[in-house]
Amino acid sequence: SNLYASPSIYITSRTRSAPDLIRAIPADRMLVESDTHDVRLSTRLVWGAVDWIARCKRWEVESDLTPDWGEHGVVLSEDEWRRTGSSVDAEEGRVWAVRTLERNWARFMGLIQPYE
Repeated sequence: SNLYASPSIYITSRTRSAPDLIRAIPADRMLVESDTHDVRLSTRLVWGAVDWIARCKRWEVESDLTPDWGEHGVVLSEDEWRRTGSSVDAEEGRVWAVRTLERNWARFMGLIQPYE
């Protein structure tokens, strides 16, 4: 029940089948990582992985123009998460990458209870 996939730019992106692999991972089982020992590269590599995963899964990456968490129809209730496995803008059907990954991380770390 605590199994997650965490593709990285350094390792996973080396194979031609990587985009298909990422698309096959359920949205509620996706995490990201840098796969680097150099802390100076961590932010750039994690952000690169978020952007790459979002493109593969056709998720949208939040920006300064994205509605705030919990406003404008963004689904955050556990019931909605159970059904969709991701943060979805109810009005437009958008999947928000950072919000989805954040929720997965919180579930992985035990900060919120996993759904059944």
